[in-house]
Amino acid sequence: MTIVLVALLAIGVWLAQLTWLRPFSIDNFFERVYIEFLWNDPEALTHTGVLKPFGFSGYESELNNISPTATRHLADVGSKNLRILQDYDRDRLSKEQQVSYDVFHWFLKTGVEAEPFLFHDYPITHLSGAHIELPQFMASLPLTNESEIKNYLNRIEVVDEKFGSVIDALEERRKIGVVPPTHILQKAIKFCDSFYSAPIEENVFFSSFKTKLNEMDGLDSISKKAYLDQCAISVQENVVPSYKRLSRYLLQLERSSLSIAGVWQLPDGDAYYRSCLLQQTTLALDPDSLYEFGKLEMSRLNGEIMILKNLAGSENQPTFQTDSIGRLNTVAYFSAIADGMSAKLSAYFNKLPTIPLTVLEVPEYRSQNSTFAFYISPRGEPLTNGKLYVNTWKADHLTKPLAKTYAYHEGIPGHHLQKGIQVEMKSIPTFRRFLPFTAYAEGWAMYAERLGHEMTGSQDPWDRIALLQSDLFRTARMMTDIGIHHKKWLREQAIDFMVDNAGLSEPEAEDEVDRYIVWPGQGCAYKVGQLKFLELRQLAQTELSDSFDIREFHDVLIGQGAMPLEILEARVKEFIAQRKPKG
Repeated sequence: MTIVLVALLAIGVWLAQLTWLRPFSIDNFFERVYIEFLWNDPEALTHTGVLKPFGFSGYESELNNISPTATRHLADVGSKNLRILQDYDRDRLSKEQQVSYDVFHWFLKTGVEAEPFLFHDYPITHLSGAHIELPQFMASLPLTNESEIKNYLNRIEVVDEKFGSVIDALEERRKIGVVPPTHILQKAIKFCDSFYSAPIEENVFFSSFKTKLNEMDGLDSISKKAYLDQCAISVQENVVPSYKRLSRYLLQLERSSLSIAGVWQLPDGDAYYRSCLLQQTTLALDPDSLYEFGKLEMSRLNGEIMILKNLAGSENQPTFQTDSIGRLNTVAYFSAIADGMSAKLSAYFNKLPTIPLTVLEVPEYRSQNSTFAFYISPRGEPLTNGKLYVNTWKADHLTKPLAKTYAYHEGIPGHHLQKGIQVEMKSIPTFRRFLPFTAYAEGWAMYAERLGHEMTGSQDPWDRIALLQSDLFRTARMMTDIGIHHKKWLREQAIDFMVDNAGLSEPEAEDEVDRYIVWPGQGCAYKVGQLKFLELRQLAQTELSDSFDIREFHDVLIGQGAMPLEILEARVKEFIAQRKPKG
């Protein structure tokens, strides 16, 4: 997308709100839809930074509105855009445009089909929601000039308005019988209470502002102090009351909650779960069949692990330490793994991202509910580094072989490689640089775990064991997801299953199970995606034989951005047909 086109579309977006005429060029339609989406999402618009060079800044003082009215509006926009898209003659589009058409059509059509469940999700959980994501967003904002300082302070003043929309969203769901389970609400209440009870100096809204302000050049000490005082007062008067208000509402909402974990107990819950499975895996799958397959996979993986452990001998694998030095060493180890893998990429990939990967420590305030590691994609204009966050606070449960697998999955050649390439693409419509498909992204990352071990050529049985344990964990995750939401497991039953089958301690299993409870279907996306990527590689190697080129194959897999798995499979089969020797 050219910068000029972005500017023109941004200036004219209000006209598009009134006159929904189909653009002559489908490429213009794709860009118009993208800008329209951003216009309704000032936080995402800030992250992308596409309008910053043109002086558009009104959105930089705003926060997202997730009220029921705003949610219905976005659903209406999706339905309207699907109708417009279907007016284009797909057969008259170029090959590249057809891929974009197919990806966008799948995304819009699936969203429209899910409209009966528009208010079946949980806006607030112990893992996600404005109470957690807004501090992260504010901490990510740059402060390089006084305009950005003022925008930051203005956003603090509308925190209460945003939290009001969150409460409206929760109340809308309560009216139709959609309330998070009791223990999930209790965890969210505990987070809110802890957040607003902390001293202002420790509140991330203030502490991140203070750190960045002190690092600024060209601002005198008197001005810095004035801004810090203003921020402290605003946090006390806006942020703290907002968290108290949300906490009190959640406490009231708890009275309407149940201890039942699965979405099967929601209105039309079984159909909702199947809809979640489709959106998360991008395939129409039967949960019972998927569960039975998981049982076979667990048996296979356990057998391989047992054989390798017998060969490896000692089970005394050292873990990382969680004191200050130990946490630094953990971050350094992940950084070293990333650097080592970067040096090997050219033998396996033609396309590589230019954006560096930065390894960071998970902030302590997020450590309790955070996984061992996670990745944040490059953002903004210019793009920020990709970020691999490591939960050093829990590293005493992490061995070095398992750390390698996490590093491959979250960093290189996993998420950072795939998403780094995707966000830098200029030849595809902008929406495809950012549109998420969980099964694709996590399927690639699971494939990357195996690829990472393949690239290093490690013969250490414990490296292989860690890889299989990761696979076993994701298989157990898939079965637990189905168990909770389809087979009506109790939370305690799910925890016991993860302890017995995934090698987790009880606290670790509790964290995992609570994640599956609030994100139905997501736990299935990893294994389903992995299987599809491995299946496509086996197909290409078998069909092409000596003509198989791993670098060309990887170009097909991650060279056009994320997409539904069925569209990816069609692209791979087309690639095979083009490369297969004739005769």
